[in-house]
Amino acid sequence: MKSPFASPPQKPHDAPQTFQQAVSSYLDTRFPKQPAAPNDNVGLTVGALTTPERGESTLLVLCVDLTEQVLADAVSHRADCIVSYSPMPDAPVRALSTDDVVGRILLRCARHQIAVHSIHTACDSAGGGINDWLARSLTPGAVSTIRPDAEHI
Repeated sequence: MKSPFASPPQKPHDAPQTFQQAVSSYLDTRFPKQPAAPNDNVGLTVGALTTPERGESTLLVLCVDLTEQVLADAVSHRADCIVSYSPMPDAPVRALSTDDVVGRILLRCARHQIAVHSIHTACDSAGGGINDWLARSLTPGAVSTIRPDAEHI
């Protein structure tokens, strides 16, 4: 089984990746969107307009839920990217406003140039992902995947 912490895929030398692109590329490869739930908002959900210069240190924040407190910590540490298990936003956004928590978080991410990538059900369903980890932690025996029958979904 491949390690979930393997190095991100590399692009050819003539096509350098930004930090955000490298993180998103790796996560999209490690946790493909195809097995994710159809309405789950996985992948890059907030892109940063600027990227760190080559050679600058970068900070990636990992969290389960992107809350205002998590974002405040990310801002105070000058994070460049947040990888969140739960999607942010978790539903289509019709308007951005500071009147609701989703709007405040999205606008603050944009203001501070913080990219957000969500992995939710893509991570659940990926080989070696959350579902496999849970199954292996509960039983020492063989673990196999059960795929839903299209007729019964």
